[in-house]
Amino acid sequence: MASSILFLIFIYSTAFFSFFFILKWVLPILHFKQKTSYNRYKNDFFQRVTRQFNVQMLGISPHRIFQLSIGGAILLTIMGSILTKNIFLTLVFGGIGYWAPKLLLQRWQALFLERFELQLIDGLTLMNNGLRAGLNLLQTVDLVIKEMPPPLSREFGTFKKELGLGESQEIAWMNFSQRIRSEYLDLMITAILIARKTGGNLSEILENIAQVIVDKNKMQGKIKSLTAQGRMQGVVIGLLPIALLFAVSSIDPQYIQPLLSTFIGKCLLVGAGGMLLLGGLWIRKIVNIDI
Repeated sequence: MASSILFLIFIYSTAFFSFFFILKWVLPILHFKQKTSYNRYKNDFFQRVTRQFNVQMLGISPHRIFQLSIGGAILLTIMGSILTKNIFLTLVFGGIGYWAPKLLLQRWQALFLERFELQLIDGLTLMNNGLRAGLNLLQTVDLVIKEMPPPLSREFGTFKKELGLGESQEIAWMNFSQRIRSEYLDLMITAILIARKTGGNLSEILENIAQVIVDKNKMQGKIKSLTAQGRMQGVVIGLLPIALLFAVSSIDPQYIQPLLSTFIGKCLLVGAGGMLLLGGLWIRKIVNIDI
């Protein structure tokens, strides 16, 4: 028992230090190699990451995401080879290591936007009240910075800092929009820019935008509650075959060995994995309803 615990500690310690060794030494060496295929793949990766993630909002560079993806793939491939001693499962571990940083960043970005948009409702209400009390637009921005919690106050503070550095309001608002990439924020900024050029009751416009956001959030909440069962069924159906595979392999490894060692068994596993992925994407497409 003690030897098994020491062996696991050794494996995880080696994996931990290998990960940081890869980030510190191996990947920078690869970065300086001027191989055409490598550079092309890296540039394509940077472009995909820039389109998929708001790197300014997350505060992480595409190069760092590239390092985390490659380093995670190498690390989990080594761990899979040591723990499973099976080529197929080792490749599965490597794929998980490659995609895990992207999935975590995608979830982080979604949580940030959700929190920001919820706070934006109170921020619009605060700006509306300030305009009705006789304040100008920039004074209401200062009010949001003082009264609202992060991330809303922090992002409005960044907007105000750009104005202090000499940027015009139009450019500062557009930079704000590009930095956050929120549908609700774009609606607010568009209304502000139009009101600056053509005039109008900006206070009433902001109040209407806040009400639209509230109504849309209520509708999205109803849709999530109605589709919760479908999403849960998708998760259960997707994880059940994997759980059964590990359960059977732990109870009777010889029973599952032909599936992992023979060519036909590996083909069946690949086909089953592809159908599981296709089914999960199909269910996700059904339950995700755009308003």
